[in-house]
Amino acid sequence: MCAVAVETYIDQPATSQVVHQITELGSTEQGLSTTATDRVISIKADNSKNSVATFLKFWDAIVANVTVGTTPPHWVVEIGPNISGDPDADGLQEITIPDGIEFTTAITVAATKTANKAGSSSPANQFDVEIVTDAA
Repeated sequence: MCAVAVETYIDQPATSQVVHQITELGSTEQGLSTTATDRVISIKADNSKNSVATFLKFWDAIVANVTVGTTPPHWVVEIGPNISGDPDADGLQEITIPDGIEFTTAITVAATKTANKAGSSSPANQFDVEIVTDAA
């Protein structure tokens, strides 16, 4: 008979990680960080109450220096809609970014109906997001 040793490792978040939970994110700018050299390492988005895509926009700037619809975003992520009858399109999305997306000034976010710079309308219904940042 042969004995087998099994070890379980549970990843512990680094002490520099911060979880930002935002309920009903819309086109009003929300500041996540005012610290230089932070990075976004994961996103969990809930667009299940919307039947069209929502665009999560990120700026490498403090809130005071961002005007949604005018200031070009640093990064835009499309979050798919909830399509009735399609089990693969439930509006829920998780994104892990192993090396992170780096921001050198601050991190500001907003959600809009369109991806382009001029897009400034909030999603029609509630859009919730959890964003994890880490010191770069």
